[in-house]
Amino acid sequence: MTRALRGIGVEKAAIKWPNDLQIGGAKLGGILAEGCDLGSRHIAVVGIGVNLTGVPKSVNDRELASVAAAIYSDSDFYELRSRLLSGYLRSLDELELLRDRAPEALLREYRSMLSTIGQEVMVEMGDGSLMGLAAGVDGQGRLVLQTAEGERAIASGDVVHLRPATAERKV
Repeated sequence: MTRALRGIGVEKAAIKWPNDLQIGGAKLGGILAEGCDLGSRHIAVVGIGVNLTGVPKSVNDRELASVAAAIYSDSDFYELRSRLLSGYLRSLDELELLRDRAPEALLREYRSMLSTIGQEVMVEMGDGSLMGLAAGVDGQGRLVLQTAEGERAIASGDVVHLRPATAERKV
């Protein structure tokens, strides 16, 4: 979806690991996945939502707000929705081909869209929380967190960006 948003002019669209769509740190949408068993098969149902009806109130950067306002004030909401959906479906096809032909390139693209990398974060998990530097994402999509105790790979959790990393700490 980040590709599709960028394709309609939201150049600063980004992903906050693992599943939030953002512009300038403000949540623009998200992805939700639920797994369930159907007899002997395990399936996942995935949904995605994007706020197309207004600029997120927490966008305070003038440039971002003006870009978002221009897109969201499009006189033809249905055309905007169609452009976004067709861009999303095209992106899914392209990313599926990339996954099959060059999985490392797909992972590089995903990493390049993450706003979380290089940030000081707190990750809230069911069994507690961890603080550290979001150093990267491994080959399984887990967030690699550098903590005072060492490196940890986090498969799931709620991430809170604490503050931008300094230039010397940014990975």
